[in-house]
Amino acid sequence: MNPKHLAAIALLSGCGVSTAHLGGSEDEELGSSEHLLKAQLEQHFGPGARIQRMFSGQLIGVTTEPVTPDSDVVPSIALARVEAEKVTPIETAQRFREGLIVGADTATVDEEGLLTFAGRQLATGVRGDVCATPDARALLFTKDPANEEAPTTIAVADVDGASRTIADDGDRPSVSPDGKTVVFVSARTGVASLYRTTLAGAEAVQLTNKGLETLARAEGDESDPPGFVPVPVAHDRLTWKDATHVRFDAGGGQYWVVDVTDGSAVKEVTP
Repeated sequence: MNPKHLAAIALLSGCGVSTAHLGGSEDEELGSSEHLLKAQLEQHFGPGARIQRMFSGQLIGVTTEPVTPDSDVVPSIALARVEAEKVTPIETAQRFREGLIVGADTATVDEEGLLTFAGRQLATGVRGDVCATPDARALLFTKDPANEEAPTTIAVADVDGASRTIADDGDRPSVSPDGKTVVFVSARTGVASLYRTTLAGAEAVQLTNKGLETLARAEGDESDPPGFVPVPVAHDRLTWKDATHVRFDAGGGQYWVVDVTDGSAVKEVTP
């Protein structure tokens, strides 16, 4: 996607994107793109339509709910695809939590936690964090617990409808490009850390923050303990550099690279 179109989408979604590098005709083009996208959103979804969330694959979540400052309530969304400066509706009803484009189809999680793909209902009780295996034959996701006191789990649903749990106590799954490794986040030791397993559900292996059981700090001390590695702010903020290394956004402008074979981690230094 053209960077200016992406910036316009980000502005409409309220994302913190700097446009200070744009000037003159570029700034005018950005304003034109933003205006055009907003007009199409309102045409397809109604007055006040705005982008609530940006997904991968040019997929956006749209809502007509007004922005409520300091509210933790996340509105349900409709889904659309943006290519160049054209908005194409996928699901016009605002009843979804999440979406994912997989090939020619779209996987959706509705507000009741129903995961649907290619016209087939694959799983219930789905919280989100949906990602696809490299061959697009299965979807991974975070599943809500049977009771509120239990942790979320990592599950896999094959496109034929068979599903299974592959990791207890976790969220934010992601599968490697070769399909051999699944990484996810868990706080089972007391500190949120990265773990790895497989699509078959091999025993989870802790990768980061081994031996850390708390991040308790003295009053006024904001430093992290030696060896501490944060976790991705969201499952779709983690990407694979290759089959053995992940790079993720830890928030606050921090990006980390972790070797999933041994857990070694490096914080990227930004200029």
